[in-house]
Amino acid sequence: KYTPYDIILEAVKKIKGVKVVVVDESNTSKASFLDNDILSGESSFSGKRITRSQYVSKDGTIFSSDINAAYNIMIKGNPFALYNCEKPKVKTIDYNIDEL
Repeated sequence: KYTPYDIILEAVKKIKGVKVVVVDESNTSKASFLDNDILSGESSFSGKRITRSQYVSKDGTIFSSDINAAYNIMIKGNPFALYNCEKPKVKTIDYNIDEL
């Protein structure tokens, strides 16, 4: 039987005493976390998803689209989550597409 996530989250909240914030995920896959795109409303976005699993930022950095969306969801849920933190360092990997 399927149990909706909100019921599961409420149960975890009650049992464990943790704060649960349900976040609307709209635009979190479109907006670029590395470029500090605005997440609210219809905006133009500086990067774009190039495959199901890859996102390219404004400067051409290619990274996981799931990681990009996860960071954006975190920021939407708590805009101060990374306050006083440096942006994550992105490891650059050079590869020849013909060798893949």
